[in-house]
Amino acid sequence: MHSFSEASSTKGLSPVSTIYSKPSSSTSTNPSTRPPSKRRKQSFHASSLAFSFVCKLLAVSNPPPPMLEKPKSSGASVVSVERQALSPICVYGDITGPQLCKVVVILKELHLPYILKVVDVGAIKDDPNSAPCELIRSGPAMEDPNTGIVLWESGAIVDYLEEMYDKVNKLRYTSFPEVWHTKQWAWHQFGGHESLMGQESFISTHEFYGDMVRGTLATIENHLGATGNLYLIGDRITYADLLYVASREAISTTLMRSFVENFEVEWRREWPRTYDWYQRLLMRDSVKKTFQERFEIMEERGWND
Repeated sequence: MHSFSEASSTKGLSPVSTIYSKPSSSTSTNPSTRPPSKRRKQSFHASSLAFSFVCKLLAVSNPPPPMLEKPKSSGASVVSVERQALSPICVYGDITGPQLCKVVVILKELHLPYILKVVDVGAIKDDPNSAPCELIRSGPAMEDPNTGIVLWESGAIVDYLEEMYDKVNKLRYTSFPEVWHTKQWAWHQFGGHESLMGQESFISTHEFYGDMVRGTLATIENHLGATGNLYLIGDRITYADLLYVASREAISTTLMRSFVENFEVEWRREWPRTYDWYQRLLMRDSVKKTFQERFEIMEERGWND
């Protein structure tokens, strides 16, 4: 296809001059080539004026339709929270166990303001009526004044914090299938890794670590070896990774120090990829600050003895 400049150079005429060229000045007997008469010009001019008048008349009698307003959003829209004006989120529970630590780590990772209310679970067990509210017995619990919601169970709270406040997807994926793999590992941690947590009175510490922790480390070791990942899902951290480190750190401080040290030697030897993965998690500021805060609270209350 030729451009306008190419067509002009080929035929010796521009497209415009070809369409609107004037007739030749030479006399012709063909009526179609004669110049229009004066009467025809006047008639055409009068017709143009009449057409213009009719158009203006129609424009006045038929004004354009008004602009439609954008419909207002309904009350069923998704709740959105502005980060600039957040009130502190209240979380409470047992700081000695792993569940509250998981929630605090996520809060710190997302840089959310929070108020930590530590509950003496031992006192509540001795006197159930001493609990300030029913939810504390199912701790940890969370009350978010920014949305008015109250939740209990650490898994539900972590899901809520990620959905409501992780708008830049710092600790989660939105792509398929990574989003489901993250949930898979998170639920593995909640359901399998901790199924025997708190059952020391029924089994020995050595049996607990033998049956659960070693099995979990072997599962993660095989996964990291097969995928070559630095973390559980790909090469960036997610909330699923942080759930494991929060749980292990909280439990290890409640066991005999000699046993923990001996177990770490075995861990480093038998599951090296998992050990390196865990060390990367320990370097996170959120993890360091969470367990420093935990240590200070327990020290103040005499719970580190």
